[in-house]
Amino acid sequence: MDNEFYLLFALEKFLLQIDILMKNKKLLKSREERTHNVVPIEPYDNTSYGYRAEQPKRAETGFGFYLSIAIITFLTIFFFSIYEFAIETWQRLK
Repeated sequence: MDNEFYLLFALEKFLLQIDILMKNKKLLKSREERTHNVVPIEPYDNTSYGYRAEQPKRAETGFGFYLSIAIITFLTIFFFSIYEFAIETWQRLK
């Protein structure tokens, strides 16, 4: 019971300190009101990407995908030709 009272007291004290800090904290100004901006902000300015919705990017099929398809095709034709050669040789020797 004593530990619970101590924890509640400590929690209340912590929350009170946070409340005091939040009251002393100044509200953040908007980006336009802040000083020391390197680039001036103008509405619909093309240099600011904050005003523009992000364009959805098309899925890029990489070079590795096409290389994989080419290798699979090559190996299929290669093994099929070896199979045909083996069958033809077997029929000749028979």
